[in-house]
Parts: sequence; C-alpha cells; structure tokens
Amino acid sequence: MEITVRTVGHAKLPSGWDVLIRPSAAQQEPAVRHSIHAAEPLRVQLPPESSWEISADLPGYWVPRKTLVTGRAGETAHIELEPWPLGKISGHIALQEKDVATPREVLVKTIAAPALLRRPPMPPGALTCPVDKQGNWSCSLPAATFDLVITAEGFTPHYRWRAEVTPAGTLGLGTFQLERGGSVAGWVAVEDGTIDPAHAVARLSLVAACDADAKSIFQLDRFTMEKPVNKDGFLQFTGLAAGTYALEVRQPGLATVRIADIGVVVRAETFLPQPVLLTRPIALELEIIPPLDERSEPWRAQVTRRAEGSRPSPIVFDGRADSEGRFTVADQSPGWFQVAIYDSRGNRVHSEPERQLDASARHKIELHRVAVDGRLRLGSEPLGATLWFGGRHGDKSVKMESDAEGHFTGVLSSQRVWIVDVESTEPRFSSRTRTEVHSDESGRSTIMIDLPDTRVFGRIVDQHDRPEAQGFVSITTQGVDQTVQADVAGSFDVRGLSEGLVALVASDGSASQSERSVVSLAQGSKVGPLELRLRAIRHLKGTVLSQLGPVAGANIMALANFPAVGGGHALTGLDGTFSLELPANLDSFSAVVKAPGFGTQAFRLATTEEALALRMSEAAGQIAVTLPRGLGDLQRDSLRVSLFQNGIEVPISALREDVSSSASADKDGTPVLRLSNLAPGDYLACIARKQVDSKGSLDRAPKATVSCDSGQLGSGLTLTLTLRENS
Repeated sequence: MEITVRTVGHAKLPSGWDVLIRPSAAQQEPAVRHSIHAAEPLRVQLPPESSWEISADLPGYWVPRKTLVTGRAGETAHIELEPWPLGKISGHIALQEKDVATPREVLVKTIAAPALLRRPPMPPGALTCPVDKQGNWSCSLPAATFDLVITAEGFTPHYRWRAEVTPAGTLGLGTFQLERGGSVAGWVAVEDGTIDPAHAVARLSLVAACDADAKSIFQLDRFTMEKPVNKDGFLQFTGLAAGTYALEVRQPGLATVRIADIGVVVRAETFLPQPVLLTRPIALELEIIPPLDERSEPWRAQVTRRAEGSRPSPIVFDGRADSEGRFTVADQSPGWFQVAIYDSRGNRVHSEPERQLDASARHKIELHRVAVDGRLRLGSEPLGATLWFGGRHGDKSVKMESDAEGHFTGVLSSQRVWIVDVESTEPRFSSRTRTEVHSDESGRSTIMIDLPDTRVFGRIVDQHDRPEAQGFVSITTQGVDQTVQADVAGSFDVRGLSEGLVALVASDGSASQSERSVVSLAQGSKVGPLELRLRAIRHLKGTVLSQLGPVAGANIMALANFPAVGGGHALTGLDGTFSLELPANLDSFSAVVKAPGFGTQAFRLATTEEALALRMSEAAGQIAVTLPRGLGDLQRDSLRVSLFQNGIEVPISALREDVSSSASADKDGTPVLRLSNLAPGDYLACIARKQVDSKGSLDRAPKATVSCDSGQLGSGLTLTLTLRENS
C-alpha cells in the first residue's frame, strides 16, 4: 500500500515521524511502526485482501485513524492521512448549589450545526477533560473553529459557539456556572430567510393534564419561560423540572410553530431532533352547507386552534361567513382546529370535531337541520320558560322560548337525545331534563317536554350558621343530574326533578361540602325547607413521583369513599408537590392522577397519612369498550357505564376529557368507547342502572348491574371489553 500525507491548516510538519499499522481484527496487538518523511509517500507490503487500521505517532498533532482494505495480489492500495495541529481549550467550573461535590471531569463534544447554517466542517468527536480541586480543566483539540457543548454528569450543558483553537495556543472559555435540572435545546430556522434576533421569540410552557382547572393552569403559567432566539437559531431552556412541555416559536411575518409533548427528565437535556422550521403563513378556506340559517342570514363561525398544553385554545377567527357560507382563516400554519357555528340569533348550533387542517383544499362543514315544534308543561299545566337544547353552556346550545301556552319552536341538528336546561320566571326555578328528537321525511319534529311537578327547597349555611351566599347544590336523581346555585341569602328552590329518591350535597365551590341529604319526591309534593350545613376543610399534601423524578403538571382528582361525600382537585407544581383541600370528616378517598406522558393511575388512600407519595409510570395502554348502544341512548334509559382499575372506580367523564379518548363507531357501526393513556392493571367495565339508594349513593349492588366484562391491560396494548344489555 501507499500512504501519503495532507496537512490541515498551515502548520509545518516535522521532517520525520512514525506511522502505526495494526490488523483491524487484532486491536490489542502492538502496532508496527514505519518511519515516514513528510515530503515522500510511504510504501508498505501487506497481505492481499486484508483489513488494517492506520494511525500515526506525531507529537503536537491529531491524526484521525483510518481503515484500509487491501486488494488482490499485485494491486496498490492508496490512503491519505490528515494531521491536524493541536491547540488547547481551558475553563473553570463553579457550582450554583452548596454542598454539591465538584465533578471530577467534564465532557467536551463537538456538535454539528444544521446544514442550512453553512458552517465549515470540523472534526467530530468527544473527549473527557479532568477537573482539578480548584475547578480548573483543560484539553487538547485540533486547531479549528468549533461549536462545543461542555457537560458534567448531572448538570445542564453549556454551549460555546465558533470557538477558535489555534496551533500550540490555549483558548480560555471562561467560567461555567453548573446547575442541576432538566433542559431543552434545539435549532430554529426560517424557510428561505433568516432569524430576526430582535423579534424571534421562543416560549416553553409546562403541559398540565388536559382537565386541569383554570386556577391551576394560571399557577402553572407563572413558570412559563420566554426568551429570544439567537441570530444563529439556537435556543436553550434550563433549570426545568421533569415533565412534559410545549414549545412555541414565533417571528413577525411568519406562521407560529408549536411543538407538543417534549419530555424532560431530571439532570438531562432533551435536544430537539429536527430544527423548528418557520414558514410563511397559510390561509384556511372553509365552507358551511347550507350557506344560510333558517332566517336566510349568514352563519357566524368561531375557530379555535389546539393549545399545546392545557391552556385555553386561542381563538383564531370569529366572524361571519359570506352569503355562500364561505370564510377564510388567515395567517395560520397547518395544525388542529375546532369550529363552532352560530346562527343569527347567537345559538351555537354546531360544534365540529377537532380536525387537522391545511391549505390543500376547501374544508366543508355540513349542518343537518330539524324544525322543532314543541310543548312544555310542569305537571299538567303549560309552562312559559326559556329552554336551552344542549345545555346552557354546552358544545351545542340552542335557545328557544315557550309562551304562556307552553308552545315553542326552533331548529336543531338531527341529534337524537338532547339535554335541555329550563329556566322559568313564574314560578321562578331552573331545571334540567332530557328529550328525544325524531324528524320525519320533511325534516320536522314534534316533541313534548313534561317536567314532574316536584319541588325541593332550603338554604345552605356554613359551619357557623351563616348563609353561604351563592353556594352550589349538586343534585343526584334517577334521571338527569344537575347543579344549581343558591341566591345571595344561600337559598335554593328546585322544581321539575324526577320522582323517587333524590340526593342533595351543598358546596362553596371549593372544598367545603355538606353531608348528603336524601329526600323522596312525588308528583304534586314539595319537600323543605332543608338546611345543608357545610363542614370544615382539611389540607393534605403530597408528591407525584416517577422513575424520572417529580412529575410536574399532574392533575389529582380526589373522590370520597362511601359513606362520606366530597372530594377535591389539585395540580402538581414544578417540584411535583400538591395540596388538596378535602372535607374534614373524610377518612379515606380514592385519587385519580393524570399527567401528560404517564399512564392514568388510581390510588386508594387514607387521610391519616402525613404526606402522600403517588408513584406513576410511563407505561400506558388503551381500553376499547364495545357498547350495545350509544352513550346517549344508554343515558336516556338511566344506564351508566363504569370503569374500575384494580378495584377503584375511575370516572368515565374524567377519562373522556383527554383529547386522545373518544366515543366512536366500529367498522360495522357498533359504538365503541375508547379510553387512552391508562396505566397497566386489572380492569372491570360495567353497565349499571342508575339508582339512588336510601343513603343518597348511586346503587352499585348486583341488582343494579346489567352487564360487566373484565381483563388485564398491558403496556402499549389495547384491551377490548364487551358490554351487553342482556347477560
């Protein structure tokens, strides 16, 4: 073989030095030395069709090792060595935390910038540099211009850009303040453009469980970090707790980019695998069919974009469609959007499921309409009132007015079962019921809504016998449950409830709650006055943990075990801690913990514990519950679906608030309830008849159970459970 030399840079090689040659398969054997002169090729005889490792012993230089495979006998193989002159880098480390040992070494690695930055090539590699007792360190590097990352185990990395190492010189990199915690780093690029460092901004926010309340989300917002993107496009966020984060990058004139589900672990850095690419904004074209409402006026559309994390989704469009039902949502990037449609009266008549939209085509929204002619009665008497089909604050909410004869008209979508909120002024009361809407061939429907002539009334008082102004009363019936608000004197008056046993629980809107009060209602009767007395609250602290460390942004839903009532909600902070407010008379409870990136886990707990430690795992699976009928049909017949994890009930309503959980239909049209992000374990799903027992609890006795199915869920798997009405 023939070995030649090409120096890198302008350094002058010595007149003679040694080339080291050893067989590739015998790394432990000593290398054979061959003297070489810088100006002349070195020729060496080697066996044909063999593999060798070629390096050099050249003080003051770094020579990358190369592998050579010889050819057949009589052929000459060629290889070129590239000596790089060496220089030095040095630095000093200081610790932000006291009582933390100084690391014994630092790791220095070269990092490759994205090709779009057009940086000159540099030798790739990593080397370990010893640290002395004073925190000083130094290492030899080839003379070149480097982008470097300097790390020590358990600490956040530091970056140095365009560090120019000169031959035989020493480059001082200064002092590195080492801190613990997770970090996120990556690159930002502009398509056919450049970063504007004065206006390009990156925002990193902690993702909470998606059903966290507004107060908890506001608390987490205090920990949101925002910083400018440097002119080369590099960004880094440090000092992060373990959890799941969302990144938003924006620059004026370009579409904002959002990246969700960025996992951060303790004492490690998450480096984004791809640069965040900012592009020119697009316009989304949408069309509503039919183009006008029943008054021949244009629809109003409100479009929200999925928020990365639990924060309220931003409204990106709110305006009227044109006479052809078309409207444009400008200045967007492709993503997930939800569209609500309002008629000219302001009724929210349609809520489009969240969809992924881009500018490839016009997106159509078809509205199916049913003309309703109805009558409303309280007992046997007509009732004038305001009705909200879909609930006053539901995803679909259509307002209608009944006259003194109880007659009302309006237009609904062709949904079969509707929840209806009723508000009457004479007599003055609010109620909630359920009705079915069936349209004929002409698209018309006639319905009768008969509210039972029942009444229950009373007042809410606190533990000192003072009226609880504008407290809440949660009412559980054999039919539709509801919550009503007391007036400024703490008084409540409810009519139109289902006959039979009814349970009432008062609260102040936070953790103070009353005992259950159970009454029996009958047509034409009234029960009261009742006094619902709030009890004192207690504070219970705890931490949500995982193998990665504390879990931030976890939502804890506490549910009282029988016979007590009440519960509470809490959200973990950056250190994974939480504080629950619970009724003081609560001895035990179950807690359902949800956190992005972890399997939802249920716990059975006692309030006697001084500090709770709830451990979660990233392991998760999915449950598909096949139903005999749709959820709405089951609810109409007072049937409810329950799910138990390791013997602990996990509310279906809480699980379905997860964007990845939904009710849908299988290929053959069979309703399927899909519940995602559940921790592995034993599961039991049941259909039970909704009954209120003499203690005010939902009856879970065998006589109330219609059908059950059970199984074990494994990580990454789907467990299918089948429920029937006759089993």
